[in-house]
Amino acid sequence: MSVTLQDFVELDGAPKDWLHYIHPHDGDLVTLTDEDLDPEFGNHSYFWSPKYFEDRGYIKVPDLFGDKPWRLMERFAHERLAHCGGLEIGLIKNRADAEAFRKLAVQAGLGAEWVYFLLPVLHGIARKWLEENGIPYNRSEEEWYKPTRVPLEGSGDAV
Repeated sequence: MSVTLQDFVELDGAPKDWLHYIHPHDGDLVTLTDEDLDPEFGNHSYFWSPKYFEDRGYIKVPDLFGDKPWRLMERFAHERLAHCGGLEIGLIKNRADAEAFRKLAVQAGLGAEWVYFLLPVLHGIARKWLEENGIPYNRSEEEWYKPTRVPLEGSGDAV
């Protein structure tokens, strides 16, 4: 089994108190939820704990993206959506703001352009971390998001 870059992008949508571990040899990705980590829940055990996975050589996946998606949304909104109104630039701070942003992008006919702008940046961050840690990943998805239009200036890793 090998992980995909999109698997890593999707980790960003998980609650921040969840933990993610990956096995460096086969890319097996495991998520421990708040229920797995809380001893008050009945399913808490050593076999589903951070120590169990660390003892088997799994690596804890850090928060790879931080606030980068929010900053990318703000930059995209400023450059492409400012003429649409309905979104205060600089106020994208939570999931509700992000959802409002996505709806506005779709209404403006820029939904696909947003995806072409965002995914190469996030995939690049995930790719770099996986390669630095020697973890195999599935490269088959890397070609689908190549834009047919020129992306926004500066849509690379430096945000």
